[in-house]
Amino acid sequence: MLARIQQIATLLILLAASIVLLGVWRYSALLAVVLFCATLFSYSLLLAIQFSRLRWINADDPAPRASGPQLSLAWYREVVAVARVFLCWQPFCAKLHADNVAQTSAMQGRRGLVLVHGFLCNRAVWWRWYPELECQNIPFVAVNLEPVFGSIDAYTDTLDKAIRALQNATGVAPLMVCHSMGGLVARAFLRAHDKQAGVHHVVTIGSPHHGTRLGERLLHPQALKNAVQMRRGSAWLKALEQKEANLSNGNFTCYYSDCDNIVTPASAATLAGADNRLRKGVPHVALALDDKIIRETLAML
Repeated sequence: MLARIQQIATLLILLAASIVLLGVWRYSALLAVVLFCATLFSYSLLLAIQFSRLRWINADDPAPRASGPQLSLAWYREVVAVARVFLCWQPFCAKLHADNVAQTSAMQGRRGLVLVHGFLCNRAVWWRWYPELECQNIPFVAVNLEPVFGSIDAYTDTLDKAIRALQNATGVAPLMVCHSMGGLVARAFLRAHDKQAGVHHVVTIGSPHHGTRLGERLLHPQALKNAVQMRRGSAWLKALEQKEANLSNGNFTCYYSDCDNIVTPASAATLAGADNRLRKGVPHVALALDDKIIRETLAML
């Protein structure tokens, strides 16, 4: 469903950019190309606003503050990452890499991965991970969380099925890897279903464990349930933390960034007692594509 919506949105953007290109070309080829790119990458302006606010948002945060040049480079990286993920991979490539859960003797004893995407994403966000997983024949299941704007609690059954599939194929507890909202889905699953023993370890990448300021101005809470749940100080987050009061986060590794333009402030992506790892200069979507994070995560298998 989300892929179809993103396909339509991408085609409409390309159509608008093409109309601009053809309409201006007769007057100036250079101007036509500039306006074509400006239309195609119009979202970069919104990203620029987000990055320009980061030094102010993170001013009192325990995490180190990024410099101006770091933020500028992070803005460029995010423009590229968003184009790849939202204009190419998610609309058109979500089904190209099938889950690897074949119940064969070669799979027995091999630890697998459950890949859990974030808000407004689908399983194609893990595109950079798939070649390495397939090259090493690592078992994995990459879930799609639906409905897109449903409650985070409604996604836990999807995780349960994925974990069961990997356990049946390998005989061992899987590693759970989560980007953005996916980290909250993992926590909700582990706490509500008391399944911590069935998961080897949890890696979260830019997850709003303590909420994010970005969601504070979102309207229509009934239509955007998961977005409202990710607000700082939301009732849902408080209830989740109460359930976790007597539990340890020692089986969590949390990657966070001083240039995360979505999860703000930066330390909101950390958990007390977890292995919190700062990834300097990497913006939110690009965190899911980061080679260093991929290497370190696969080394945990």
